[in-house]
Amino acid sequence: MGREITMKNRPIVGEYKVPDVLSDKKGPFRLYSDSDKFPIWPYDPTDAWIRINPRHYSWFTAIRSRSPVCDKNVSLAAMNNLIVLCENYFESLKYEKNHDKNFVFEIIALISGLPVKLKTNSPHLYNFWHLNWYLGDFMEAEKRLGSSLITIRAAFGIKDENGDLLPIGAYFCPENRQIVFINTDYYGQCKSWALGAAGVGLSDFRIHSVHGACVEIDGVGILIIAPTGTGKSTYTNQLATYGFINSDDWVYIKEENGEFFAYPSERNIYVRSNAVQDDPLKGHSREAVMANPVMRRQFEIFEKSPAENVPIVNGMRIYERIANSRAMINPALLTPLAFKTPIKLVVLLRRDSVSPYKEELNVDDAIKVLSKGEYMIGPGVTDDQSKWNTLACESWYNPYLLAPNNQFETERFRALAEKGKARYVIFNTAGIYADKQLSDGSPDLEDLIKATTKEMLKYVSLFTKKNY
Repeated sequence: MGREITMKNRPIVGEYKVPDVLSDKKGPFRLYSDSDKFPIWPYDPTDAWIRINPRHYSWFTAIRSRSPVCDKNVSLAAMNNLIVLCENYFESLKYEKNHDKNFVFEIIALISGLPVKLKTNSPHLYNFWHLNWYLGDFMEAEKRLGSSLITIRAAFGIKDENGDLLPIGAYFCPENRQIVFINTDYYGQCKSWALGAAGVGLSDFRIHSVHGACVEIDGVGILIIAPTGTGKSTYTNQLATYGFINSDDWVYIKEENGEFFAYPSERNIYVRSNAVQDDPLKGHSREAVMANPVMRRQFEIFEKSPAENVPIVNGMRIYERIANSRAMINPALLTPLAFKTPIKLVVLLRRDSVSPYKEELNVDDAIKVLSKGEYMIGPGVTDDQSKWNTLACESWYNPYLLAPNNQFETERFRALAEKGKARYVIFNTAGIYADKQLSDGSPDLEDLIKATTKEMLKYVSLFTKKNY
């Protein structure tokens, strides 16, 4: 991060710069200058002061998907009660027998320049939060924003008066933009709700929050919008071999003089690890991983990184065994980074057995697809396997829009095409569309990925006049 790369005389800077999104006279919030000095916490919270190598960190969360209760419309009174419940619990930890082991952490992320605070007693959430974000100065954010500071309170291990754990739940109040998590330390939902809450605040400044990835190739930004499990990270990584990664999971889009630019939200990125097919229980092997250049590269990066829900068997991580296992990686290890990317192509993904392989969409059809948000349920959405492979809908392919504004979403996606001249295309990433089959008759997914990547690059060629 921080190196400068010149391409067609246009500098691309990998170092994050805080956008000036707030209107007060003090200007943008300052970045915390030395975030790498925050500690890496070990698996056992009782040994919390021991620094360990990130490759030895693999945390197992209470649940491995979204909370079974997700209430995004909590009343102000109910949220205030939840806040009091959390604050009393955090205060009570000081008086427990091993109170020196029961820490409550508070840390500020600057999400596209907007401060969001995490307050939690989960060392894992604290770990991944400080690795994930560009960090802000805690005292400055508290002083300038006071009670209006967006805060996530994540209380883990909280019980009722009978000593039973309270039901797992996630709660958001649109009135004060506060979030409470009860008895979940799954980082995926924590960071996604942080992005969603920041998106509510950033929309006040007409900055558009999109659940998607962005890659830049020869000055052309490809925005990939897709539901979980359809290949967003896979195609981001494939396209990035031809250019630069801007964002892996969430993009902030800002209009500047009629052009639309994508800005990244995260310092490091939280990615699925099961692209590395190394589980002998599924007929795969470490030897096959090392023989495949793409998987070997991913494996080597994962081995250097802290992980979530990645089991360790005989001293080795098995990246494929759990459906929603993750790693926190530095994207600069994959490719140089782009900070400000002009969006020219919007790629939508879906995965089903009935839709055509590829469709070019006019802006009205694209908005219909996005606003309906039909997708196939899979791992990461729920642990309930009975719901996998059934259809559901999430508007704008974004389950983390905490206060959806359909008028704003429609206007921004329309403007991308009508003002920004971006093109829309949708691909079906189901394996039945692969040209080749394996010996057992199953589709060759590697062939499908290569073929679909080439199709995406053809659209890039329309802007660059180059062949890839």
